[in-house]
Amino acid sequence: MKYLLLDTSGHQGFVAWAEAGQVISTRFTTGHNSHLEEIPIFAEQLLAKHGPPEVVAVIAGPGSYTGLRVGLSLAKGICFGSGAQLLLPDTLAVMCEAFLLELGTPISKEARLIPMMDARRMEVFHAVYHHDGTVEVEPIPLIVTEQWVRGLHHASILLGDGASKVKQFNLESTLSIYETIVPTPQALLNLSLRAANNDQFVPLAQAVPRYTKAFYTTAQLLPEPDTSDVRHGSE
Repeated sequence: MKYLLLDTSGHQGFVAWAEAGQVISTRFTTGHNSHLEEIPIFAEQLLAKHGPPEVVAVIAGPGSYTGLRVGLSLAKGICFGSGAQLLLPDTLAVMCEAFLLELGTPISKEARLIPMMDARRMEVFHAVYHHDGTVEVEPIPLIVTEQWVRGLHHASILLGDGASKVKQFNLESTLSIYETIVPTPQALLNLSLRAANNDQFVPLAQAVPRYTKAFYTTAQLLPEPDTSDVRHGSE
């Protein structure tokens, strides 16, 4: 099957094309602010070269609010126009798969994989997975504290840029930390192939980003206008 793979969840995004279980072409973006400008162009280039996909897989979150909306909107538009089916893998699960691919060797059955995405200050998006990728703790936001770090399973492996937050507690020598782990095209493809085999396609009308927490802003909100004395038409 032909897969179009999209990631706009973090600092570096990508668009990739895969066939026969292999990624054959990838375009990477240069940062958060470039997703909206570059991702649609890269997708158009791949579609022009390879034709319509049979499956579009886009990382659904958690991650950047704006980025997730950009990626999912594009994916739904391509699916609507081409008739492709949609898959929505989880960001943190893709990070775990990327780590296992990079490591290249099996990990201990006692290990706990904890992907962590930076979410400002001491907050992260995180989840906990067993060595075989099954979920122990579903993706949720977390405030990183010394108490939480001390309570980690002794075989914990921390993944992603959010993992750097534990260093200020000077306990990192007891933990395995891989800060550079990010979603990769092959990791996204691997999870997408498994999801497709299990018929886990998502109807377009039900496809929404996986934010895991409410949106907030530091911008000043303007008060609602008083319309009690406004007249319309021929009133």
